[in-house]
Formats: sequence, C-alpha cells, structure tokens
Amino acid sequence: VVVLLDPDSVPQPPQKVLISCFGLTVAEARLAHHISTGRKLEAIAEELGIRYETARNHLKAVFAKTQTHRQSELVALLATLANGPL
Repeated sequence: VVVLLDPDSVPQPPQKVLISCFGLTVAEARLAHHISTGRKLEAIAEELGIRYETARNHLKAVFAKTQTHRQSELVALLATLANGPL
C-alpha cells in the first residue's frame, strides 16, 4: 500500500488524542505530531531542541505504542485519526 499525502494539507489529530488513545507521553505526542507533517526526523529534533538520538528513541516508543513500524505507517494512522472513522 502506498499512501501519498501533501504535508501542507495533512490533517493532524490533537496531541491529547494521541496521549489518550495510545498512551504516548507529551514528548512522544509532540514528536508524532511533527512527524505527521512529513518532515525529516533531523529537522524535527532541531526544531524541538532535542538531540537526534533522543528523537529516535521517542520515535521508537511511538512506533511500539501505535503498533506501526515506519514513519509512513504512522503518518497514515495519524491522518486516519484526524479525519475520523471511515
């Protein structure tokens, strides 16, 4: 399955939803929110003022808690949450 999303128009679920649905920490939810924009992890880490390795650790935790394995899967999941049920 290939999911193509325009980063400028991808709806994003509120961070509170990510925390309550998946048990993400505030830091993990913030990172997931930024990942949903389609930007690279390096740029997100810099913007958040955290080390790249810290961002990678947060992303690994997000993958585990959301049962996703790739950023593209995570973005698709977050877009689905933001759009509501099908």
